[in-house]
Amino acid sequence: MLAPFPLLLECETASYLNRTAEALAREALAAESEILRSPNLIERLGLPLALKNILQAHAGNMGSKQDVRVMRFDFHPTPAGWRISEVNADVPGGFIEASGWNTLFAKNCSGTSAPPATSEIYARAIREAAGPNGLVAFVHATAYSDDRQVMQFLARRFAGYGMRTCLLSPIHLRWKDGYSEISASFPSGRPDAIVRFFPAEWLPNLATGERWKPYFQPSQTPLSNPGSSIILQSKRFSLIWDELRTDLSVWRELLPETYELSEIGTSVDESWVLKPALGRVGEGVGIRGITPADNFQKIVREANRRPHTWVAQERFSILPLRADSGEKYPCIGVFTIGGKAAGFYGRISDSPIITQDAQDAAVLVKCVPEGG
Repeated sequence: MLAPFPLLLECETASYLNRTAEALAREALAAESEILRSPNLIERLGLPLALKNILQAHAGNMGSKQDVRVMRFDFHPTPAGWRISEVNADVPGGFIEASGWNTLFAKNCSGTSAPPATSEIYARAIREAAGPNGLVAFVHATAYSDDRQVMQFLARRFAGYGMRTCLLSPIHLRWKDGYSEISASFPSGRPDAIVRFFPAEWLPNLATGERWKPYFQPSQTPLSNPGSSIILQSKRFSLIWDELRTDLSVWRELLPETYELSEIGTSVDESWVLKPALGRVGEGVGIRGITPADNFQKIVREANRRPHTWVAQERFSILPLRADSGEKYPCIGVFTIGGKAAGFYGRISDSPIITQDAQDAAVLVKCVPEGG
């Protein structure tokens, strides 16, 4: 659903969010690189066994300088300033809303400007990696119409920058000597880059390892994103910070304290947020008094049954907005592509938990951008 009003950011606030997201991205990638050299740390991320094994097997020998890394950091306004709840580092969504929706709304809001369109920045970054006439494979879960819609949108944008595009399932790719090749009846060729919109933890469900393991191995085909991004996607990433040499000062400032379930005792009160390690779009997140009681008890039982795949995070208070329909809780997703800020994705919710039921909201800036 689309909100009937935009979220407005002061120019200084937009600049702060962009700078901070870039700092978070730098620290995150440095931490990921260090973790990939430490198989014992991978053990603690709560990943499925198949992913843990493949990452440990290739520890210290993954990734490519050609890979185009895309992240989305979710910021929330609080009485103590902006805080983040997570980074969507594996297959972040919101490309359509962070592009056309913002631009359309800005045309009807005088004194504001739309942030840079994420899809345009993404297209330019992939063109640099794949070449101006490069073939880009958009790998996604083809059974999901909303995923297909996102891929079709990006494919049109990429085509506008002179690239050839092909929409595929992961099973339509084979790998040889580190290169991917299309193996299907409808297209053929060797992609010059892959845009993956298929969650990393789903990849082992494919029929054979030859179809999914290359995403977690050194690749000659630029990946966006490589499978190693699941390290940062895990909510247990922060549990191993104290064992890293990487400077994570910005993360430490903005992400609430996170703990093992065993560290908070048996009583989970309103001050805690329970999160599955690989939850997405708020799925499985529980807060006593916010999550319906029956659902919350199910979450508690599941967390206690498999504590190594869950975390408890200190809860922060989101400053609500007042709308005609009541209080709304905002979230500003800030994209980074190749480590650089790349647009905003807004959502508002009736609840402090931002889930797939939240409304998408245009994000506008109350100033004219430089050069505009």
